[in-house]
Amino acid sequence: MKLSTEPKLIYNKNKETIDFCFYFPIKTEYKNIHYVRLLDYILSTTSNNYPDSSEFEKAKKQKLLISNSIYLIPNEETSFIAYLFTIPKENILKDYNIDETFEFAISLITNPYIKNNRFNENKFYYEKNYFVERNRLVMDDITNKMNEEFYSIIDKKEYLGCSYLNSTKTLENITPESLYEFYKKNIKENKCLVYAYGNIKLKKFIW
Repeated sequence: MKLSTEPKLIYNKNKETIDFCFYFPIKTEYKNIHYVRLLDYILSTTSNNYPDSSEFEKAKKQKLLISNSIYLIPNEETSFIAYLFTIPKENILKDYNIDETFEFAISLITNPYIKNNRFNENKFYYEKNYFVERNRLVMDDITNKMNEEFYSIIDKKEYLGCSYLNSTKTLENITPESLYEFYKKNIKENKCLVYAYGNIKLKKFIW
């Protein structure tokens, strides 16, 4: 992960938290939304240092990481993978180390639960099967069947990835290896834009 430009700050002296957002540009493809959703499920609940989800949540509370998520911002030619995390501002809490919390949040996308160039199989299939089953249940709902028809009209190229039927088909072809290759190409070896929103001096962090 490399920065394409210097981090940008949107300063707000009254804000008690700081939002960091990393934007990774990628070529627009239908499958992207499903890879990114799986990455969010995995990278937001485990890491190489905390492979157990319960231990991961304990670490988040100890480090005071308020929230973290990965999502896709679709566009016609170039889309963006966005990694957003929120932490308290400096000197707001006793014994709070903002540097440790920042490093912990960054490690979640730089050091995920990967071994031998593949995501951990147990974690991967747990999240993938949940994703597929969720789609199956949603497809049985009459309202979502109407939504499916609606999206087939307004989003024929499926940039939004809202088709539950096609989503299930795409998910079936994703493997621990292919998800790792997607992560490696589009996050690990990609350049990103970084924005921060809040009361902070960006120069204090090691980028």
